[in-house]
Amino acid sequence: MFDLVTGSKTKFKAILLFMGLFLTVSLSAQFGGGNGTEENPYLVARAQHLDQIRNFLGEDNANLHFLQDADIDLDVAPYNEGQGWSPIGSFSGGDHFFGTYDGNGYEISGMMIDHTVSYRGLFSSIQNATLKNIRLIDADVKASARSGIMVARAHDSRIINCFVSGSYDGGTAQTHGGMIGECYDSEVINSGVDINMRCRGRQLGGLIGDAENSVIDGCFAYGTIASYNPGIIAPQQWGGLIGRALTSIIPAGDTEISNSYSMATIDMSAGNHSSIGGFIGSISTRTTVTDSYMAGRMIEVNRGGGFISSGNGTVNNSYWNTDTTGFNESPGGGEPRETIDMVYPYRGDRDVYVGWDFEEIWIHDENEFNSGYPFLSHQTEPVDLDSPEIHVDIRVIEDEDHVIITWEAVEGAESYNVYMSDDIASDDWGDPVRRVAESPAQIEVGENRSNFFYVTSSSEPLP
Repeated sequence: MFDLVTGSKTKFKAILLFMGLFLTVSLSAQFGGGNGTEENPYLVARAQHLDQIRNFLGEDNANLHFLQDADIDLDVAPYNEGQGWSPIGSFSGGDHFFGTYDGNGYEISGMMIDHTVSYRGLFSSIQNATLKNIRLIDADVKASARSGIMVARAHDSRIINCFVSGSYDGGTAQTHGGMIGECYDSEVINSGVDINMRCRGRQLGGLIGDAENSVIDGCFAYGTIASYNPGIIAPQQWGGLIGRALTSIIPAGDTEISNSYSMATIDMSAGNHSSIGGFIGSISTRTTVTDSYMAGRMIEVNRGGGFISSGNGTVNNSYWNTDTTGFNESPGGGEPRETIDMVYPYRGDRDVYVGWDFEEIWIHDENEFNSGYPFLSHQTEPVDLDSPEIHVDIRVIEDEDHVIITWEAVEGAESYNVYMSDDIASDDWGDPVRRVAESPAQIEVGENRSNFFYVTSSSEPLP
């Protein structure tokens, strides 16, 4: 009798152990690997993996990390059928995404949403979350109020180094963004869009529809923003980058937009409208705009402003192109400039880009990358080039000692930087003493023969 009971218990324990192992394997199989920690994130490599993230919402999953490790095509069944992609999270249900998603520079392409309800996007609602390095390409979204192609509503979150392209139709409702619909107490850094949007509602921006108590830095917008068949509702508070930028009194906060630009075309030829700004539709007190510009076209905009249509915030060292916009006024702030002032090599007669950081943040467009207008340093990807092996020779030229440095050309290099130091172990060799297009480089050294040299190659041509 005792042996029989013991045997029964042993068998029961074995069954429990097997079931626990099965559940563990099943949970891991929802992704391509990983356990959700920062050191070992869940790997997202297929549409099915991306779809599984919706099972990890709420504050209990706030510490989970997801890392994309392959391009993902959402233009496949069942995600391209019926109403298309169902957003991750839900604002109305309180199931926000709290985790970290790192797109790792891979693409998510072909997302389709065809639904006339609010809070549509790849993510519906994120809170205290981080989205970074996401490339959402060729999206096709039709939605109602408070929607954006990547995020419908972001609260207390960070969106970093993300890019969105595609089309968006917002119908008659309000608050639409090419990337984010509503952005509250959040940061949007080094991100941009290239989108075609059409709508007839309020608060629409190429990047963000509504930005409140938020920081937007290093961002850009391309594409077209257009009204259609306005009917009863006419477009209001539209901007090439942001529809409306405001600050709340309770809780008190500030909104800061800096180092950003719009090249988007705004087309109001379909009908009535008001408060259309080339860069931002309207701003409120304690909203600051710094070191930014608008150089897109504005078509049949008869009630608006070249940079900001209305508001009483603070605007510093920011400009709009009077030639492309057709506007000589901007009630909400900004300084007017002509194309010849704004396009490299800046041959106009008025100062522009005053105080801007062209060492770390901005790049002069010497090679027509951005139609001559300055662009952001994060928009160019670094090119890995070899450092050439150098040969050094000392010659006396006009009674002075000179060093002649020669090297073999490096494939892909447009210029070379020559550095000199009297300390071979130095961690900081400072600025290059010569920038040349090709070998050799000649440097006068006088009587000091205790100098060391090295040469680096660059994909950036000389001015």
